[in-house]
Amino acid sequence: MAAFQMDEMDGVLTHENVVLAAEELEPYLLSFYPGAQEDGLIECFVVCLLKRQGGLLLALPQGVLPEEIIDAGNVDGTDGMFGPSVELEVGSVILDNGTISPTGEKMHVLVVDCTELVVHHLSLPGPMEEVDYGYDADQPFALPSPEETTLKATAWISNASQSRAAFYSAESGPPSPREEDTPTRRRKARPGDGLPMGNAKRVAKPKEKAPTKKPTNASIAATLDALMAAIPSLTSQVQTLHDRQSKFEERLAVGAPNA
Repeated sequence: MAAFQMDEMDGVLTHENVVLAAEELEPYLLSFYPGAQEDGLIECFVVCLLKRQGGLLLALPQGVLPEEIIDAGNVDGTDGMFGPSVELEVGSVILDNGTISPTGEKMHVLVVDCTELVVHHLSLPGPMEEVDYGYDADQPFALPSPEETTLKATAWISNASQSRAAFYSAESGPPSPREEDTPTRRRKARPGDGLPMGNAKRVAKPKEKAPTKKPTNASIAATLDALMAAIPSLTSQVQTLHDRQSKFEERLAVGAPNA
């Protein structure tokens, strides 16, 4: 088994306040040393799919964990921070100012059962955070579809041979589909939200219609007065045009030159 060292980070996240992606898409920053510290720190975006007592089910970008750690985690009875895992192909989404929009592309993620120790290595990303590994090299801020990834992860758990992966209860499963869920939806925006999606298209907020004002007796009277005042002027202009037209027709009838 490969050496696997971790330096705990000072963070405010706890097992209880880590948010499930299907409830509110909240990307976290995972920082850890996969081996000796001189080999370097790895940072990547992750989302939490499910929670169990003493553990979390996280979706990591493919290629983040070394193969020896993946192999060791898939041995039944393992007690390491990274346990059983599976690779999944899921849809890609963009999160921009609380708006979740599908990109139409697919991505591969590694779904891993982690012990509660992983919480000490999670933090909220800051604005324009740059990390070693994103989910999609072409779209660095793309994230896995929360509902699809959770559903596929739940299906994997139900058939997983490792006893550790079976600890996720039905209560921690994905939420039931709601009538208001659509391919493009909004989550509650938070002050200072990190992970701004620079290549995402902003969704314009529809303008609210101004309330229709009901006419009052005073406004109706003022309008009628204005019309009555304008009628003599309009009548005079119409009469002038009529007189000019009559003269023009008389000149054409007698063959007189136009003046």
